Amino acid sequence: SSNNLAWYQCVSPDAAVQDAKAGLQAMQALAAKGDLGAGWLDTQAACHAANGDYAQATKLQEDVIERVKRLQSGDPDVLKRFEERRALYAAGKPYIAPEDE
Repeated sequence: SSNNLAWYQCVSPDAAVQDAKAGLQAMQALAAKGDLGAGWLDTQAACHAANGDYAQATKLQEDVIERVKRLQSGDPDVLKRFEERRALYAAGKPYIAPEDE
């Protein structure tokens, strides 16, 4: 649930929900407890980008992509979404979720 809350705090287009600083703090606390899986790293990357740290966001997103490739996910759309977010971060842009996400 902490991951889900941090995700929405970092990527929500709704200003009432968006709190990138709190989202990043939550993800850093989770990361301090151990290795995060690909989905959690994806959230952490989004939070770094939302806080303007695009270099770290890009690095984390590359880790996500490598993990997903190693697992050979059966859903190519998942990998595509991760790669699209990496491209945003590399371009110095945060990921903002669509209204229906």
